Amino acid sequence: MTDEQTRTETMAESTLTYLDDHSTDWNTNTVIQQKRDALETKLDEINDIELIQNTDITGNVTAKEGFKKKMAEKGLVISKAMQVFARDTNNAVLLAEIDFQLSDLLHVKDSDAKDRCQLVHDRAFTNTAALASYGVTALMITDLKNAIKDFNDSLGKPAAAKGVTTAATTDLETAFTELDGILLDLDTMIDTLRFSKKTFWEGYRAVRKRVDTGVRHQSARFVLVDKITKAKIGQGVVSFPELNLIKKVSKRSVVTFFDSETGIGSFNVSATANLYKAATVSNFVLQDGVVARLVIELEKE
Repeated sequence: MTDEQTRTETMAESTLTYLDDHSTDWNTNTVIQQKRDALETKLDEINDIELIQNTDITGNVTAKEGFKKKMAEKGLVISKAMQVFARDTNNAVLLAEIDFQLSDLLHVKDSDAKDRCQLVHDRAFTNTAALASYGVTALMITDLKNAIKDFNDSLGKPAAAKGVTTAATTDLETAFTELDGILLDLDTMIDTLRFSKKTFWEGYRAVRKRVDTGVRHQSARFVLVDKITKAKIGQGVVSFPELNLIKKVSKRSVVTFFDSETGIGSFNVSATANLYKAATVSNFVLQDGVVARLVIELEKE
């Protein structure tokens, strides 16, 4: 992730937090609610891509994981369209079956990921004609079927996934372009409250300003995931014991530390979460002007 992307992500996360903290000022506006949800989904997607990038640095990404990501992304697109279709047709059973987020299809056990994507495919195939007006084509359904096969064929055949980092970088660029569009749509909708909710509007405009010098003040960024499923844990703490410094992770399982808190040097880093064993990373190096990133895997008790 580039410095500019890190700054944008930080600003977008602050924007989402501000919206949630002041929801009573806008929660009767269904369009703002839709854009708020789209913002959260896009931030989750960016975090998922970042996980893949960081994992690849250690050489742990396999061809299987590349196929899994492709399958999950194709499944998600169809699942999202089917969710709208299910709501429009009052099909509560279908909605309950295919109400997935990217993490539900990617950061879960391989067998669960395959079964869920297969379910999405099967339900989409059954409703092929009806889904055409929702942007889901027969070709897209076939592509998902092929992606499931590729992933299934790769199970038990680990191999170095050359090019995964490059692909993830391209995905990240696309995701940030889409994030910018979501934020601009939010700006337009929030502007309708400029006079009726002036204090809220002013606060929103302030939080939307990206601090272009801020990223260099960040020293480290950690993500906590389940060791087996690779799912984001969404709770817990990360600490620098020598510095008596401890922070909670966000609901997206991320925590950021700053230069002013850590300084530079080599430190031990500890992480723990409810129902998980504590983990320690020794000799974690912090350098001046570099944001150190690490995915910490926790094992359940």
